[in-house]
Amino acid sequence: MQPCPYCERHFRNKQAVRAHMKHCPLKYSGNMTNMEKMFLRFLKLLPRMMQENGKVTKKDVMRYLKISEETLEDLKVWMRKTGYLEIIKFIKKAISMERSGRQV
Repeated sequence: MQPCPYCERHFRNKQAVRAHMKHCPLKYSGNMTNMEKMFLRFLKLLPRMMQENGKVTKKDVMRYLKISEETLEDLKVWMRKTGYLEIIKFIKKAISMERSGRQV
């Protein structure tokens, strides 16, 4: 498996990575802040994290994003300030409801 150097998504081979990189949102995010990039990576990984154990723990986020606890706290503060934390809560609720067969 070959990872994309921007979003860390894995592909079967280098050719698949090159094809993906033509449209990778993080590759063209030159004027995005580090927090915005980290938030996009978090959004990408959220469904997979919830699928594995039904909830997302601090340890899971740190492991998946490869960040320290201090950086995670900075991300949480940033998400609260920008209002993105509410989006995360909605997404987590939608995923949970989808798994239980209810409609969002």
